[in-house]
Amino acid sequence: MIDQSGPLQKLPFSQRFGFAPLPTPLSLDTISVSLWTDLFNTLLLTSSTGDKEEKQKLGRDIWMHFLHMPLGEIPCTQMYGIVLLADIIEYVRDKDHFVPDFRVYDLLEFVCADQYARSLRQALQTQANQDFERDFAAVRLIDGLITPITDEQQREAIEVAMQTPLSGIRTQLRNSLDLMSDRDDPKYGDSIKNSISAVETLCRKLTANDKATLGQALKRLKDAGIRLHPSLELAFGQLYGYTSDESGVRHAMMDEDHLELEDARYMLLACSAFINYLIVKADKAGVGL
Repeated sequence: MIDQSGPLQKLPFSQRFGFAPLPTPLSLDTISVSLWTDLFNTLLLTSSTGDKEEKQKLGRDIWMHFLHMPLGEIPCTQMYGIVLLADIIEYVRDKDHFVPDFRVYDLLEFVCADQYARSLRQALQTQANQDFERDFAAVRLIDGLITPITDEQQREAIEVAMQTPLSGIRTQLRNSLDLMSDRDDPKYGDSIKNSISAVETLCRKLTANDKATLGQALKRLKDAGIRLHPSLELAFGQLYGYTSDESGVRHAMMDEDHLELEDARYMLLACSAFINYLIVKADKAGVGL
């Protein structure tokens, strides 16, 4: 009997029942024609939503700062001179001569980061992640960054952690994502340190001690009414020890030559999950952020 649970449920009949070959998951350095097409379709569909004035300004930003084209050559309607965001996106797509490349990833990140994308950013991110999942891509869009995370629960854990009201934590997690996701020059060690630092920032806030190390703050959480299992407290204390520069000794784990994507990804996921866990524990103990 064919197991139709999990990802198989999302496949068409012919692939579920073995009449057609199963799709091959894409590697991190690969983009398929179908994914490229789906993402541009998503950009075009999303461009039909949101605030009209903001979309005109977003279109201008793409033209000037993404394409680096002269403003006088921007396409606009003949009668009213209105810049249509969809026309600009189609220009980017057609400029690539329909040859799939990572430029569509760059465009996604640019749009998500632009100040005039506020009215459509969430819809774009949600739909793009559905495209990535459907086309078996090795990445997801998290906080506007194309990130080598594929599991939906893992993505959600990071996104929830990045919604904390503490700006320091948001910045450190964002830095961790940035450093890990840089295709040209990833810095996995620095990514790991930012992930751990985000946990440290939260623990300092919960214990009202800005000078405490993570190890010290973990031990003082119980004084604030937040009780951790001793094994969990010990585990995160040891992780901090691996990444710490205390005593002038750097653990071999933090040697960039020995670090891979999976190391940085694991630490980001573990720290995001721990942050979410601590916030729930703090809320139950009546400790505010």
